[in-house]
Formats: sequence, structure tokens, C-alpha cells
Amino acid sequence: MRLHRFYTPFHDLTKAGPGTRLALSTADSAAHDTDYKALFHQWKDVFNYTAGSQVILFDGRGGEVRAMLEEIAWGEVTVVVLEKTKEDSKKVGDKGDISEKGVAEIGGIWLFASIVKGDNFDWIIQKTTELGVDYIVPVISDRTIKKNINIERAKKIVIEASEQCGRAVIPLIHTPIKLEEAFEKFTEQGGTLYVCAKGGEKFSGIEKGGAAGFAIGPEGGWSDREEMYFKRHGYKLISLGENVLRAETAAVAVMVLAKT
Repeated sequence: MRLHRFYTPFHDLTKAGPGTRLALSTADSAAHDTDYKALFHQWKDVFNYTAGSQVILFDGRGGEVRAMLEEIAWGEVTVVVLEKTKEDSKKVGDKGDISEKGVAEIGGIWLFASIVKGDNFDWIIQKTTELGVDYIVPVISDRTIKKNINIERAKKIVIEASEQCGRAVIPLIHTPIKLEEAFEKFTEQGGTLYVCAKGGEKFSGIEKGGAAGFAIGPEGGWSDREEMYFKRHGYKLISLGENVLRAETAAVAVMVLAKT
């Protein structure tokens, strides 16, 4: 039977081996983008877990283990590690902030997605997480109508998507940033940027080494000013085909290209 996966960021599971005991406490969860109170409720009242039940735990940084619930108390659950099921050698940077650390050193796949209206941006976050994105950078472009996102909601989406799809490393969400600032910092720090644009060339694969960034436009596409800006700075323009794609469709398409 397939075991359910749960995000437990308080412990570094890359250092846990068979027999390791871990105490998960609601007192620890406040600073770690997860709610152990809600998690314990799910275990006890939804899945009816008891002592002896088994789960898969992952820390979001590459560590994953199969563990057994040993003791379930109010506000704290003790688990025993049975085996290490995964240790992802690919590490995501601590911040994922292009203003704090050279992206060439961080590496990974970066998605520069113009913020779109409604729940469509949530959908982009969810699906690109499932497809393997490492960093998501919400971009404010000329035709962006919505100027911000709910960062806390975005973090919950990437956690839930990571639980569902089986990845051990959770992608990081950048704070919204203006297009020119994002692109210039990324490329100045060693990243290779590919901009999805009409008239771009067929994508032939990511250049080896460093960080690869893919930029998709908002509803209505890039403005004339932005297209001139891309050409002036020599960014790599790539095509996603002859059809005009919705922003969320383009995000999925570009991630498939990035991972092939």
C-alpha cells in the first residue's frame, strides 16, 4: 500500500537513519511554514493513525524517510525512522533571492512568470512544482494587472504539490519583482535567461552549468517596449510554437522543455 507523504521541515532528514527518534511538536512548527496542529489532526481524525502506523516524511531540502508513529500525544508526536527512502543530491538555495546570492552558484531551473489574474498564478505554481521547477519568481511586467501575490498561500501550494508528486526538495518562491530588475540581476549573476516570445528561435536545450531562467509573459503578451528591451540586452528569445498560448499553458510547456 502506498504511504502518504508529509512535510516536516524542523528536522534535517538527510542526517536521520534507521532507529532515529524524532519529536514533532506544535511548539516548533510556527517558524517552519507548516502547521503541525493541522497535521496531527489529519493523522488522528482523517487517516485514523495510531501507534504503529507508517508514513513518509520529507524535509523539503532533499531528505526523505519512512517512519513509524511511536507515540501520539497532545501537541507532540514521536516517530521512529525505519529507513531512508530518498536523499536528493540537488539542493535548493536557502533564499532563492536574486538580490542576495549569485544565481550561478545556486544553479537550478528558474521560472520568471508574469503575475496573472485570479487563481491562474496558483495553478502555475502548483503545476510547475510538479514538473520540477526550483525557483519561482513572480514578475511585474508592463501589462501585469495584478501586482502582488499571497506569499504564504504560494508556500502552502508548493508544499502540497511536493507532497503529492513525490519530490523531496521544495521550490522557493521569490517576492514579486519588476521585470527589468529581475532579468538584469539574474543575468549579471551568471544566469542564462530564455524569454518565451513570438518570433523566437526553436529551443535547443539548456546550456550546461549554472542557472537557467525561463520567462513567460502576462495576459496580452509582452509590450512593444519590452520586446525592444529583450533585443537590446541580447536575451535568448525562444518559441513555444505557432499557437498563442495562455500564460499558464506556457508555464507548463516551458517546464517540459526545460526538463527534457
